[in-house]
Amino acid sequence: MLAERQRDLHRKIATILEGEETDKVVELRHAMKVFGHWRGSGNLMNSTRLALKIGQYLDGLLFNRQSMDFCIEALEMWKPAKLQNKDDTGLIADIDPNHLKNITADGLDCLARIHIAIAKNILLKDRKSAGDWFQKTDLILTRAPAVVDMKDRSVFFALYSGYFTLAQAGGIPIDADGKHVNKDELAKRLVIQARIHGDPVHIARAFAMEALCFANIGDFEQAIKRQNQLEDVYSAKELSSRTCQEYGSDRSAQSYGYSVLWYEVLGLHEEAQHQISFILDEIMPHMPPKNVHNSMMILFPVITVLKDKGMARKAGSIFRMYVYDRFYEYYGEGSSTFLLKIYEPLIIWLQLAGDLDEGGITNDLKRQEFEDFALRADVGAVDKTRSLQMCAMGRDLHCVVAETLWMLADKCSDGERKKLMLQKGIEQAKISSEYTSTDQGYEYARRQSVNILQKYSKAIVD
Repeated sequence: MLAERQRDLHRKIATILEGEETDKVVELRHAMKVFGHWRGSGNLMNSTRLALKIGQYLDGLLFNRQSMDFCIEALEMWKPAKLQNKDDTGLIADIDPNHLKNITADGLDCLARIHIAIAKNILLKDRKSAGDWFQKTDLILTRAPAVVDMKDRSVFFALYSGYFTLAQAGGIPIDADGKHVNKDELAKRLVIQARIHGDPVHIARAFAMEALCFANIGDFEQAIKRQNQLEDVYSAKELSSRTCQEYGSDRSAQSYGYSVLWYEVLGLHEEAQHQISFILDEIMPHMPPKNVHNSMMILFPVITVLKDKGMARKAGSIFRMYVYDRFYEYYGEGSSTFLLKIYEPLIIWLQLAGDLDEGGITNDLKRQEFEDFALRADVGAVDKTRSLQMCAMGRDLHCVVAETLWMLADKCSDGERKKLMLQKGIEQAKISSEYTSTDQGYEYARRQSVNILQKYSKAIVD
């Protein structure tokens, strides 16, 4: 009786504090207080809906780890009390099957989305665990009876997109039946469902996924054909906001960036330049300025191609304007983003390349500072997941560091210091060459790796 009174009191307080429900968290401390009362009341769905909003709020601040931990903690409520912190025998995706039996269609959508949010955040560090969370999502959507009542099935698009991102990062997607799902199958599923659904947000995402599938096998002509189909239905002004809401970032816009590389590989340089201009003039003005990861994914292929065409200064300005400066403008200490580790190396790489485009490095103090930075043990020490992601975007960090050290060593008069730079540079070039040779879709990046490795090899022979 006392426990029931306490739950009722929590419910009344939560109802009063929450007031008129909004789609987004406005003040974190207040939202956390309301969440505590909903949890204390035992109301699973109100607690989970608010937990998802709080997680999205934390993700918006790039507190991805905190978002993930909070959402995982919130899901503990879905286990039966007697099994919490014990063996999960009898559970479905760590959830009491009675809860899944009684859940509504809207509740199922929310529960699936909080699982997907966790999977996306954990993917940055642990592909195996991310795969487990995506599989749990699939299990929930497969086993819950309410799935037949779902009128809005867009959560399935988010799941397929997440599975695909996992596969792109080198993970192994496993579905609810324990079967491996390959990237081509995921793309086909999404295309079929998107056409049935009829929403251009999902149709464009499906074409972007198919384009990457073709690029992954080196069929850049077909990749471009899918890109052209995407361009027929996509409008950054009209669709980008909703695309980010559904998928976390605008992967349709990101496909424009990838296509710059595909045009370059095929020798279609005018088309590549046209695409770059379109991205800068028509895509970027409509991208959410705080979503620096999205901007980086769109622009890094543009930056690397511009640098290779002798326009490193322009590339550097673009990177600073849309990514580097915005990260430090909007986010504080403790914030992180997937490619943050490469920001400083990119700034130096583009600065040096720009100096050389204009005749050489003239500032001795600045060169000394760059040398000290490039020789640091942590510079170039990036995990394989990030490296492979960058390979698909035109250059991995190891290649960037190798090129930076080459430019610095070429102007260094200190024999011992030059030797250190060449030693580290060739090590980085070899790693880059190894990574870029693992997938036909990395062709543009592979060419850059081969080029810098040949320079080091010739220098050592000489």
